[in-house]
Amino acid sequence: MEAISVEVDEKIVATVSKDGDLDKFEVRGDIYVCVNDSSKANAEIYIFTNDTKGIPIKPHPELNRAVWNSQKVITPKQGSKGFPVDTKLAVLKYRYVTSDASELPFNVVLWNSTEQKVNIITLEADFNAGNPRFTRVDNLRLSIPLAGSKSPKITKTTNSEAECDKSVLVWAIERLDEGKSNAILEFETADDVSSLFPIEVTISYPCLLYTSPSPRDRTRSRMPSSACKKKKKKTQTK
Repeated sequence: MEAISVEVDEKIVATVSKDGDLDKFEVRGDIYVCVNDSSKANAEIYIFTNDTKGIPIKPHPELNRAVWNSQKVITPKQGSKGFPVDTKLAVLKYRYVTSDASELPFNVVLWNSTEQKVNIITLEADFNAGNPRFTRVDNLRLSIPLAGSKSPKITKTTNSEAECDKSVLVWAIERLDEGKSNAILEFETADDVSSLFPIEVTISYPCLLYTSPSPRDRTRSRMPSSACKKKKKKTQTK
């Protein structure tokens, strides 16, 4: 067991119209520290970020806020008993809200053609390589509601897979990045196009924040692999 572990719990919620207009994009994060060795109760943990937007990060009131503000170091207040042992302690919070569509890690465009009363739907997902926050998105999953009793006919998938699961058409994309920046799904349905919304989207992505060893403590602060990817949920509405 590591003497100190650090966990990041980060969530993104976005609301996007079917025409691609962004109504809301919000990032919320909590950072937790767990000290498993009582001799490290007063450790200093450095936090390095990829932040280029100046997202405010608020420290817990029991931390030494002066040290955090000047050095971005998590450490208990002077004179305190230090970090509680074997306790998952919330130490930092952050939040970022914008309506700038360029902040999205990817975009989805829908085309519709009609042939003999059948709608031919083409969905295209494109990675937003101009957003430095996201080097990739993994396990992209779009859940498209199905209103009719007849399942749609899937006619084409590119860099992705699709299947019908009860009343939902699930479009799964393993990864989008600069090397594999595009995925396509094409299907035929008798359902009205408006019934295909809202589309629920979940992804995994690399965390915004990373930790490193503290030179004054020489104890490696490890972020568990389970904390390195967090899910995003996006609802695409009318």
